[in-house]
Amino acid sequence: MNEALKTVPKSIGLHTKDILKDWTDLWFNENKKTGYIATTYNFKRHLFFGYNDIDKLKEFTENQYKRFISVNAFDVDWANKDFSRSSEYLKQIRNIGIDIDQYKNNYSIDEALDEIQSMILSNIIPEPNLVLKSRGIQLFYSIDKGASPEMDWLVSYITEQLISKLHFLGADYNCKDLSRVMRVPNSINERNNAKIKAEIWNNEAYTLRELQEYCRPLEIFETRRKKKFMSISSTNSDIGIRIMRFYRTNNARISDLRKLIEIRKGNLTNCRNVFIYVLAYHQSLVLNTKADVLRSVMHEIKDVYTTEKKAERMTKSWIEKTVKSAYDDAKEFFQLLSDNAFIMIYRNKDNIKRPYKNSNLIKKLNITEHEQRQLRSIRNSNIAKEQHAKYMREKRLKDGTHKMNREDYEKNRQQKKEVLFNQVVELKGKGYKQKEIAEELSISKGRVSQILKKFNGA
Repeated sequence: MNEALKTVPKSIGLHTKDILKDWTDLWFNENKKTGYIATTYNFKRHLFFGYNDIDKLKEFTENQYKRFISVNAFDVDWANKDFSRSSEYLKQIRNIGIDIDQYKNNYSIDEALDEIQSMILSNIIPEPNLVLKSRGIQLFYSIDKGASPEMDWLVSYITEQLISKLHFLGADYNCKDLSRVMRVPNSINERNNAKIKAEIWNNEAYTLRELQEYCRPLEIFETRRKKKFMSISSTNSDIGIRIMRFYRTNNARISDLRKLIEIRKGNLTNCRNVFIYVLAYHQSLVLNTKADVLRSVMHEIKDVYTTEKKAERMTKSWIEKTVKSAYDDAKEFFQLLSDNAFIMIYRNKDNIKRPYKNSNLIKKLNITEHEQRQLRSIRNSNIAKEQHAKYMREKRLKDGTHKMNREDYEKNRQQKKEVLFNQVVELKGKGYKQKEIAEELSISKGRVSQILKKFNGA
């Protein structure tokens, strides 16, 4: 089992699984109540439905043309009429969706489904929970009990891997964003007037651990290698946390690079070459082969252009050369990182090309402060502090602590610390190890150790 997955609470793998009887069970059940599902018919106006609105959702979508539904759930501020399907409002990850346009690769629906069945039997991909058929095919994997937005890095990693495996059938590289929408079961596809047929193939939801077992292990660079790059002690949860942080950071950077293309509407004048190299470098850290990276990058940059008169033409051979260089550099870096137990060291002069620091990347891509404020990770320190302060203000507003005076705020803070203290002591009394307590309460092992030292010294 991957070390990073050991940072996921054990309780995720011990309870009774979600059982799926109807397509709505992928979106709503007793454990998927938090947040709201977004629906739309014109991509401008959205309607949001909660756990108690299933009948209304069906009424709005069944036998209706051009109806789309978000794969995941979002936070909605009804009081201030703040409705958004953007990633920053993501409340709970509920599904992984793969959109397949098999007709673009000259497959019929039946032929594509036969290929999918063969891949399932060969243990190449997991059996989807829900399959939709119309003009194309959509595969849905339900996340058991839902997942926290903090697990977006792993969900994105799994999605990238599944799309890569299904690319020959026409898997859509656009369907990666956690805020995306897909067609609603039993609605009507306006392009061919066909009803979206829904079939439950597997009625038991998946944990993220189970889905990740079908992907390239997080600790190695290439699955075709017989020997792993590193051997991690199964007792060292600190390495698992570092692996998780590494992929979370890498995922955020890929998202920012895509966002930059969107912000600039494809215009990467004076930075096109370095942009493509950086994108290929970070894609190489999550995809299996050089060919997978090339396909993904070719798709990502299809709308990219430059107004430089002397710029080299962006031919396929030029892109292949850039991807090869980025892939080889990423591979060499990953080897060093894994040998160093996933601890990033920049000071060594070993000619290994590490990921650019934010400050350098901002300069090379000419990212303005206005653009940085729209990104997740590529920001200067001042903007990062500014956005963190804004996040904390909104959090206090949501928690109701913004109305407290300093004395009440400190009292509330102390009460939370006491609750955590008691939880740690209680679990220790039940025989839990420190790393198990950390996993169960989603805190660091160091914090657990600190609390237990205080308890033993009391």
